[in-house]
Amino acid sequence: MRLTSYIFFLSFLLPLLTKGQIVVFKNNKEFDYNASNIKYNVQNGINISDSALKNVLNQKWNSYLKHNVKLENKEQTIWFKIPVKSDFKNPIDLLEIKDPLINFIQVWVVKNEVVVKSFKKTGDHMPFFSRPIAYANLVFPLKENQLNEYDVIVAVDKRHTSKSIPLCFYSESEFASHVQLINLLKGFLLGLVSILFFYNFYLAVIAKKSVYTWYSIYLFFILIYFFMDMGLLFQFIYPNYPKYNDILRIGIFSFSIIPFTFFFNRFLHLSKHKPALILLNNFLLILFMLSFVIGMYNSISGDFKSQQFWIGFYGFISPFIIVVLLVESIIFSIKKIQFANFTTASMGFFALMVAIFIMHERRIFGDNIFTDNVINIGLSAEIVLMTFAIAYRFNMYRKEAEFLANEKSEMQQHLFTSIIKYNEQEMQRLSNILHDSVGARISAIRLNLEHIYDANDISSQNEKLKTLTLEVSKVADEIRSFSHQLSPLLLQKNGIIKSIYDLVKSVNNANKIQIQFESLGSMNTLSFQYELMIYNIVQELIQNMIKHANASEGIIQIILEKDIISLFVEDNGVGFVENEVKDGLGFLQIKKMVNLAKGNLAIHSTPKKGCTISIEINPHNSF
Repeated sequence: MRLTSYIFFLSFLLPLLTKGQIVVFKNNKEFDYNASNIKYNVQNGINISDSALKNVLNQKWNSYLKHNVKLENKEQTIWFKIPVKSDFKNPIDLLEIKDPLINFIQVWVVKNEVVVKSFKKTGDHMPFFSRPIAYANLVFPLKENQLNEYDVIVAVDKRHTSKSIPLCFYSESEFASHVQLINLLKGFLLGLVSILFFYNFYLAVIAKKSVYTWYSIYLFFILIYFFMDMGLLFQFIYPNYPKYNDILRIGIFSFSIIPFTFFFNRFLHLSKHKPALILLNNFLLILFMLSFVIGMYNSISGDFKSQQFWIGFYGFISPFIIVVLLVESIIFSIKKIQFANFTTASMGFFALMVAIFIMHERRIFGDNIFTDNVINIGLSAEIVLMTFAIAYRFNMYRKEAEFLANEKSEMQQHLFTSIIKYNEQEMQRLSNILHDSVGARISAIRLNLEHIYDANDISSQNEKLKTLTLEVSKVADEIRSFSHQLSPLLLQKNGIIKSIYDLVKSVNNANKIQIQFESLGSMNTLSFQYELMIYNIVQELIQNMIKHANASEGIIQIILEKDIISLFVEDNGVGFVENEVKDGLGFLQIKKMVNLAKGNLAIHSTPKKGCTISIEINPHNSF
C-alpha cells in the first residue's frame, strides 16, 4: 500500500515537471537524434504560412539534440526540418502526428530548399475537414513525392499546451498494421466501457440506490471522454466547431471527479464510518467547481492567460482530490472497512498507469501501443475492477435481502400462527362465556316467559315483562360486546383506533372497570397484520385488568408513527411481584407476539400499586 501511495504521489507531482518536446519515429523506431541531423528554428510570434516558410528557409537552423527544445506554452512558432531517406526496402509513405492536440500545424516537403509539396494549414483549432486525411490523428501522405531524399518541414503553434509532438513516419503497410491494431484497441475499450456503463445503469434502475446512480454518471463522463480522446466526436458530431474541442475534452475528464467522489462517499459509507471526511471531500469539490467554471469561462471567452491559471488550478486540485480519496481508501483498508480494498486496488492501479504515462511523456519509456494508450487502459482497468466490486456488493446485498425476506416471511407466518392460536383460545373462552352466561340467561328468560301468564293479575304480568325486557337488553349488550371482540371484519372496516375505542366503550358500559383511551401520532392506519396483533394484545391486557388485577381504573395509550408503534397500559389493580409474574396471567401470548415482531416488552408492577406495561414495535422489522 505504501508503494501505491508513493506512485500516486509521483503521478500527482510529475505533471508539474513534464515538458513538451518533439520525438521522431520511423516505423515505430525512434530516430537517433545525434545522427539524424534534425534541425529547428524558433520564430517570435505566431506566423504559419508559405511566406513565413520562405523567410525561415533563409535563416540559420540549429541542431536538435537530446530534446533540447521545450514546447511548453510558448508564444512562438517552432519549425523543424527532418531529413528523410526513402528507398524500396524502407519506403516513407505517411507522416502521422500521434497526438493531434496542436493548435495549428503546417507541413511542407522540401528538396534543396525548394518546396515540392505543400499541405494546407490544419490543427486542432481548425475544422476537421482541413486535415489531409479524415482520421482522428493528423496524417500527411508523402508517397506521391517520388523522392528518395528530402526534408520534411513542420511548423507548429503550441500556445497554451505543453504536450509533446510525436512525429511518426510510416510505410503504407506499417501504417495499415498500426491503424488496425489501434482500431481494435479503441473498439475494445469503447465496447468494454459501454457495456460496464449499461450494466451499472441497470443496477441503478433496479436497485434504486444513489451509489449505483453516481457511478453510472461517472461512467457516462468517462465514455464521452473516450469518444472525444479518440477524436470520434470531433470527426462526426461537431467537425466545424474546433474551438471547444480541447475545452470539452479536458472539462469532461476533469468533471468526472465530481460523480466519482459522491460515489466514493457512499460506496465506503463515509457517513457511517467518518462523517467528517464527507465535509472535507465536498469542500475540495467546491474548490474544484469554482476553478473549473472560471477556467471554462475564460477558455470560451478567449482569455487564454487567465485560462492557463485556472486550468492549472483545477489541474492541480483534481489529482489532489484523487490523492485524498486514495489515502482515505488506504486508511479504511487498514481498518478493514468493507469494500475499501476494492477502491484501493482500482485507484492504485490507475495511479500506476498515470505514473507510466508521465514517464512515457518524459521519454523514460518508449512508444508502443501500451504507452500510447496507457491512460485509457488505466481508466478501463479501474472501471473493470470497480464494477466487479459493485457487482460483488450488489450480489451480497441481494443475498442479504433474500435472507431477510425469507426470515420476514417465516416471522410473518409464525406471527399469524400465534394470532390464530390466540384467536382460537379467545373464541373458546368466549364460547364458554356464551354458554355459561348468555346461554343460561336466555334459558332463564325463556322459562320466565313460559310462566308469565301464571301470575294472578295483569300488573304482575307487566312487572315481569319489564324485568324480562331489561334482561333481554343486557343480554343484547353482552352479545354486542362479544361481537366486537370476535370480528376481524369490524377491525378491517373501522381501523385499529376506532376498534379499540369501541372495545373500551363496551367494557366501560359494563361498569366493571373504567378505562381511559388515548391515541397519538401521525399515522392513522397500519397493515392489517399489525392491527390484528395489537387489537389482540389490548384485548388480553383488558382481560388481565378485569380478571387478575381486579382494577377499577385503567389507561390505554397508543402512539402510531412511521417507524414506531408504542402501546402503554396502566391499571390500579392489585399488582404483583415482578420476578414472580406467572405466564398464566395472560402475558405468555403477549410475549410471543411481541417477540415475533422483534418488539420490546417492559412490565413494571408492585403489589397493591397496580401495573404498567409498555410495548414498542418497529413496523419495518417484520412487514
